[in-house]
Amino acid sequence: MGPRSSAILVEAPYTGWPPFADEVLFQWRLNGLVPVFAHPERSERVQRDPAMFSTLLRQGAVAQGTTPSVARRFGASSRRALIGMLARGELSLLASDDHGRPARDCDLASAQRELRRSAPHADLHALTVENPARLLRGDELLPVEPIRVNRHWGTYLRRVF
Repeated sequence: MGPRSSAILVEAPYTGWPPFADEVLFQWRLNGLVPVFAHPERSERVQRDPAMFSTLLRQGAVAQGTTPSVARRFGASSRRALIGMLARGELSLLASDDHGRPARDCDLASAQRELRRSAPHADLHALTVENPARLLRGDELLPVEPIRVNRHWGTYLRRVF
């Protein structure tokens, strides 16, 4: 992801999950690479089994959420998974995922406004400015503290589909 970075961008699958993901992650880490999972909140497996993904994060992977999930573009399950990652302190980066195509619901400013309403204690500067810059420089990422979830959000996160 840059000349001084050891990060590699990994597309999280939308359905299913590779049975060998733990082993591949181990090999990447052994070779000094830092896998950055793009929009894991969109994966139906991560939505159903967040503990499975939490294990990968403890093994050295990084989670990068996407702003369209904040804007509900991918539905309630993606948004719930993203807020859950924030609540557990598992999200390290938040990106637009616009691939160079500006879109109303992909911009960081809109996502930040929405997150300030629903997750007012989220460290948005670390998620959208500081950690992306650190990642590109090859520096260690700042830990992003878990957000406190109010009663409404606690109920929302526990809903099962």
